Amino acid sequence: MKKDKRMIYFLILILIYGSSLVYKTFQNDTFYTIKIGEFIIKHGIDMKDHFSFHANLMYTYPHWLYDVFIFFMYTLGGFKGIYISSIILFIILI
Repeated sequence: MKKDKRMIYFLILILIYGSSLVYKTFQNDTFYTIKIGEFIIKHGIDMKDHFSFHANLMYTYPHWLYDVFIFFMYTLGGFKGIYISSIILFIILI
């Protein structure tokens, strides 16, 4: 019984710690990540950067799965969904 209480306190402490370290403000890359994820869902990966000033610029999508995941979180819950998923991913990584 005593171990269970300690585990619950430990999990609450990790939750508070995780939510305090993940910033609520987003970087400019967040908007780019959402747009790339949306583009990949609609058109697939075609190895071109469609958001560049240069036409037909070759581009390798290094983190396409993360872009798609962030787009899904944005469609489910907006920026709050991205924030909550960031906290959950941070806690999993701890």
